[in-house]
Amino acid sequence: MILVLFFVVLILFLFAKYISQRPKNFPPGPPSYPLIGGILSLPESDVHLAQEDWAHQYGHLVGVMTGPSAMLFIHGAPYVQEALKKAEFQGRPRTVDITERSYGKNLGIFFAEGRRWQVSRKFTVKFNRSFGIENMENILQLEMDELVQKLSGSSERGHVYEVKELFSELAVNTMWTILSGQRCTTQDKRIKVLLDNLSLAFRSGRPGAGAMTMLLTVIPQLRRFHTGIQTQRKGTYLLQEFFRESIRAHQATLDAANPRDFYDAFLIEAQNARNTGVDTDMWTEEDLITISLDIFSASYESVNSTICFTLLYMILYPDVQTKLQQELDQQLGSTRPTLADKQRLHYVQAVIHEVFRINTIAPIVAPHRCTEDTTFQNYFIPKDTVIFMSIWSLLHDKQIWDEPSKFKPERFLDTERKFDLKNVQLNFINFGLGRRTCAGDQIASNIMFLFVASFFQKYTVLQDPNSASLPSTKAMPGFTTSPLPFRALIKERTE
Repeated sequence: MILVLFFVVLILFLFAKYISQRPKNFPPGPPSYPLIGGILSLPESDVHLAQEDWAHQYGHLVGVMTGPSAMLFIHGAPYVQEALKKAEFQGRPRTVDITERSYGKNLGIFFAEGRRWQVSRKFTVKFNRSFGIENMENILQLEMDELVQKLSGSSERGHVYEVKELFSELAVNTMWTILSGQRCTTQDKRIKVLLDNLSLAFRSGRPGAGAMTMLLTVIPQLRRFHTGIQTQRKGTYLLQEFFRESIRAHQATLDAANPRDFYDAFLIEAQNARNTGVDTDMWTEEDLITISLDIFSASYESVNSTICFTLLYMILYPDVQTKLQQELDQQLGSTRPTLADKQRLHYVQAVIHEVFRINTIAPIVAPHRCTEDTTFQNYFIPKDTVIFMSIWSLLHDKQIWDEPSKFKPERFLDTERKFDLKNVQLNFINFGLGRRTCAGDQIASNIMFLFVASFFQKYTVLQDPNSASLPSTKAMPGFTTSPLPFRALIKERTE
């Protein structure tokens, strides 16, 4: 009996060791152990910083085995740029997190793949282009008018505000108006619950997957006991029902001759698909809800966080804020900014891009999946390897950016002090690269330009006089980065 037990244990050990073995010519990385592989080596937060340490130890490509599954971490500008464009790296992993938010199906524009992803992304990009500059400007002007009303107490003496709370309504309404043609208010208790859950989901998420995250992926039954996972589920469900309610209201009032917003445009395409019999299964309510979840969640978090980072750096670098306001005064005076003003507001554009660069909202791009066995940089990469690429490493590469840890908007100006578009096109990939480039990159850039120009034309932001220290540039970890909570003194500018 003891002998039988010994052989059973031996066989199990050898099997566990076998399935955790590193494939031949797979990139080097942390040591693997039977059954669990290198799970214990995975960082729980600040994955982009852990990747930098790994790059010094193992190289720019780091392979990690998690049981029978393989993970590849890519660090460094040339390697990330090549990987983002590699056809075999354009898949998405089908983790429990992803399938739960898309009804267990291959839906949406962020985590879907194949024909369905192509159709959804093509429609979204087409809508963004057809939405029109005038529509975008009207929405932002309305939101800025609402913000001015909020800041009506910010006289020359100023008023202190909690920054993230102040701008959350602008961030949510900008995208919600584009999606549904409607505004909402954070005074609405339901909206507040939605946004609180959404922010918590982004903060509790992990772009790279640490030991606990991988354990929950391997043994999904444990997820029911994880409070963070349950909070994410609740937030996702609330958002899905919120979108469903608006979509059905649009269906009841749809006029195909006069589309009002993203929802109308999608529902019209769905009608056309049913009439022609082409791709009829790709225009369902679940498709639209998942696309809404992708767009709304990512845009709200990224816009709000980027606005907060912008104010933070203007507090830390008052000379930059002064230069920005001088350009606005010289070029616009009291005239309302429009997107056409990008051509003459060079320093404004430089400041925005430096904020995007120095505190990358998504330091690690959403995970990719290798769709077939392939080679990369002379290494073998097996099918279904999950790939994590560090955008942060590209935007902080010392070979590209002089003193990358310093906030220097001038790096985006050429010798004539004009916005250096060529430099941006070559080296700035804050929104990704290749087929998986963010579908809403242009909208996000336009929102930030109109906000920065409109806000700093009217207001100056300063350190909270009641705070003993300046706000920290350290970011809260998660799927996206966000500044630590801080308060700021906002003063109305005088003539």
